[in-house]
Amino acid sequence: MNEQGLQVKTIVAAIASQEDEARLRTILAFPEWNVHAVQNLPGLNAAVKACSCSVVIADTRLSDGRSWKDVLDHLLGFWNRPQLIVADRLADEALWAEVLNLGAYDLLVTPFEPAEVQRVVTVAWEFCVREAVRARDRALPKTHVTRSSSGAIRGFAVSA
Repeated sequence: MNEQGLQVKTIVAAIASQEDEARLRTILAFPEWNVHAVQNLPGLNAAVKACSCSVVIADTRLSDGRSWKDVLDHLLGFWNRPQLIVADRLADEALWAEVLNLGAYDLLVTPFEPAEVQRVVTVAWEFCVREAVRARDRALPKTHVTRSSSGAIRGFAVSA
């Protein structure tokens, strides 16, 4: 929580262009968003672990030569996998289909359009939060309470 009482949402961004990174920071400059910029896969790994982020935005090609597919493969190792949003200047229907079919969340065209960035990032973050709640609920033991006609507890069982 920040000083205004809002939950801070951290986004890890692996964006090569300083101009695109600056634009992303400007678009997400609301008090509840924190953009953590990295340049390569090891930096991304450290940032995701350190901040427990729910959303990663990555260029199709990182500065260390790795691709968005390498980022996606890496993120699959996290128990509560952050949602990957791929960014590319030359985004076309083929790339968009590949991004979605391989399991990334969405594709953003750069230069970033403010309304689209806000929409996609917010929905991806909300999706990740819902998935974390579902995972937590699946891990909790199920309970069953048996009550008498008067409402008194007669039995209690816990199952896996």
